[in-house]
Amino acid sequence: MQTQTAWATGFLTQLLLDYLQRHYPSPMQKIDFRSFFSGIEGYESLKDPRSLLMDSHAWLPEEVLREVLRTAERVSGRKEIACEAAVDYFTRSAQAGDLRVPSIFEIMARSFDDVRTVVLCSGLWAGAYTTFMRLQAVAKDPADTELVVLSQCDPGFRPLLATHFMLKGNYEGFVRLYDFVEEARFEEELLQYRIRDIVGEFDGYAVEQEGDGLKIVESQGHRTVAVFRPVQLDHEEIPCLGSSADALGKRDRLPADTSRAVSGGVILEPRVRADGRAFWHALVPRVLSSRIQSDPVSSVLRVVQGGALRSGSLEYVFREGTFYEAPYSRYRFYWRERKRSVSPSDGIEKRIQKITYLLFAYLQELKATQQRLLAYAVENKALTVENVYLRREVQEVNQGWTSQKPLGESPAMRAVLDLVNQVAPSDSTVLITGETGTGKELIARRIHHAGDRRDRRFVAINCGAVPEGLLESELFGHERGAFTGALNRKIGKFEWANGGTLFLDEIGEIPSAVQVKLLRVLQEREIVRVGGNDPIKLDVRIIAATNQDLKILIERGAFRKDLYYRLHVIPIHLPPLRERPEDLPALAEHFLAKFRRRLRKDVQTLPSSVLDCLRGYSWPGNIRELENVLERAVTLIPASQTTLTPEFLPLEIRNGVQASPVPSPADPLENKMAGPNVKDMIDRIEWQALVGAMKNEGSMNSFLRKIEWAMARRAILEYGSKTEAARVLNRTYRWIRKLEKEMEDKPSA
Repeated sequence: MQTQTAWATGFLTQLLLDYLQRHYPSPMQKIDFRSFFSGIEGYESLKDPRSLLMDSHAWLPEEVLREVLRTAERVSGRKEIACEAAVDYFTRSAQAGDLRVPSIFEIMARSFDDVRTVVLCSGLWAGAYTTFMRLQAVAKDPADTELVVLSQCDPGFRPLLATHFMLKGNYEGFVRLYDFVEEARFEEELLQYRIRDIVGEFDGYAVEQEGDGLKIVESQGHRTVAVFRPVQLDHEEIPCLGSSADALGKRDRLPADTSRAVSGGVILEPRVRADGRAFWHALVPRVLSSRIQSDPVSSVLRVVQGGALRSGSLEYVFREGTFYEAPYSRYRFYWRERKRSVSPSDGIEKRIQKITYLLFAYLQELKATQQRLLAYAVENKALTVENVYLRREVQEVNQGWTSQKPLGESPAMRAVLDLVNQVAPSDSTVLITGETGTGKELIARRIHHAGDRRDRRFVAINCGAVPEGLLESELFGHERGAFTGALNRKIGKFEWANGGTLFLDEIGEIPSAVQVKLLRVLQEREIVRVGGNDPIKLDVRIIAATNQDLKILIERGAFRKDLYYRLHVIPIHLPPLRERPEDLPALAEHFLAKFRRRLRKDVQTLPSSVLDCLRGYSWPGNIRELENVLERAVTLIPASQTTLTPEFLPLEIRNGVQASPVPSPADPLENKMAGPNVKDMIDRIEWQALVGAMKNEGSMNSFLRKIEWAMARRAILEYGSKTEAARVLNRTYRWIRKLEKEMEDKPSA
């Protein structure tokens, strides 16, 4: 989630969804309204999301409006759908008269009964509908039916093209409320929209640098679609002949703070000359300016070669001469009126009566909205109480994580735990290495719960267990429609962990393409969802873990060296259990007590005979294997027995069979494996049997593939997991999974 949430009212979502319902009823029935709130914290449990979206008085996160706009474009196949919906709304409002509850903007428009006044009050009604956009209108001449309208989105906010079309539709639509207006046009002169953001709304295009300008090309074929060149901006002085303050009867000589207070925020600050007259310094492209200044203000991009972007039926045209990437958008609003038989000042009593009725209807609707919001507040209060309860539980768990000792008290482990206590308060990235089962996730959780992020989320993901095609989406999330099957927006692990800690287990299994993106996240501390364009700033501590030697993977080209050094800020290596036998009794007692409580068995002690058996085993599965052995033993022991005896241990441990030691991740595999060489093994096999087996497979390649699979299956049985088998065989987890699928597809495998 972004740190500052932008908001918009349900008036904007209502007019869009109402328009879709009347013009596209079939696709509208397939819309999942709950999906508009997917991934937005605090809105997951809405009982009636459609009612909230259709409530013109409700306030919604801008992300919801953004999703509704995208859905409207997809359903209608038109980029201009927002403009059409807004114009249609006011047209029906004018026809309906008093039969429908008006919005606050309609009440304002009908109250003034004057186009000029309503437009000059743009700053007021913009603030009534959004928190991310400012509007300001100024007049060049008091007699003209033409105004300059400025629009500016907050810094860091990336508006959609639909935002422009909705603005255009509201200006060209509200004049439909007046029967004396013959025509109205809202034409852009400068646009704040970035070229890359616009291109990001269409598939199959890219933006390239061309000299000091930009060009848009097709991703396939590289055909040039549009070309842009920079143009300098110049100042234009506009007298303060019209402002929202003037429209309300104020003087035109206003100090800046007064104008801001009246208009609800301005884009251009008024300046005052020595004679007391106020004016604005507006921006205009130098090619349109009547005078040339020696010091340019800034620059915009001008379309010198126009063209169209298309994605399905969606289309947007770059017209030659249009300007983009300005500090704010500038529009020309023109309207023409026919002569009125009754002046605005006539029939005051009748107008007051009508406006009173409109306000009464509006207040009734507002009351109903407040009742709905009260219901939401009651529900949120219950969630808050539950949240407090869960936080208390988390605190208790935190105390347990920082005080429990399931990892041992040997000198090697004390050194590890001392290092954990040193690094926990920092936000530095930690890389934990060690064999499978040595407790890497336990160490990661200790670091989190001993640090300043203990009250935030600890999110863990096993990178080797997620299919390669889904890992990027799991980590970074995706937007709706980003790929086939992406029906809703998905929040990735990085966003879920924002403010807390993200634990990336099996980091060595991440494919190369995802490694590049992970490196950028570590460098920039921001992500972009799959299929999205907006960067999302994050505050996440990264803890990674692996049972592989990343340096060996780097030598093979399977892991990026720059990513390794980004992760290898604070390395922590966990020694295997066989290298610290003094920890074994305490660990065994810990697990005995754990399963005694869980399984409700009265097993109190571990006799020396059991401890001798445990010490005589090399524990290739480390602490995890020890835990499983003790759980099995306590499960099998009779309820009446209070002492654990060797007969409840696995046969290989009871008989003192030494398991094959698993090589340490810090050492190359080939230096740790003992046994006959390949030539000796082949010489021991009867030649005719070997040749017969090869002929049955039809080719040497197929025969060797079967040998690989036989070794892989044996390794899985020996070590209990595909991950450990892959490491021992000097392969990757995905190699084993691919080989397994290949063999399963062959009936004779």
